[in-house]
Amino acid sequence: MLSGRDPIAEEYADVLQNLEFAVVLLYRQHPELLDHQVNKVIEGLERSYTTEMNGRKAPNLRLAPLEAELFDKLKVLCDWRLGRATQSEAGLPEEVEALDVDEIILCLKRILRSIKLWTKEYGMRGYLDYVNQFFPAPQSE
Repeated sequence: MLSGRDPIAEEYADVLQNLEFAVVLLYRQHPELLDHQVNKVIEGLERSYTTEMNGRKAPNLRLAPLEAELFDKLKVLCDWRLGRATQSEAGLPEEVEALDVDEIILCLKRILRSIKLWTKEYGMRGYLDYVNQFFPAPQSE
């Protein structure tokens, strides 16, 4: 999420929210997660979808276990937004209108810009701490 008027953030707010909420949930479970790891995963997804769109084979990504976990979660969400996975596979309550691959790529690039901005501004967890504040913590019983 970036502040100010941003047409991509406005048009794809629900997609960005889906993806960033998955990042936040993993961050809450693993506070050792760093912005550069999230960046690596998002870049990997963006490259994967870009190569797919260009008719090439997806790149072989080298991810640490926590990065691989995040990649898998975000890939399912992206595939759901593309109409390739059901809402039950994505763990979500409803179906959505399918996006095109280029729209998912736009969203991933938008998140990459946000990571760069908040990491530069606030350090190695600047992005994670920034987006975390937009998703309320679950209430304790």
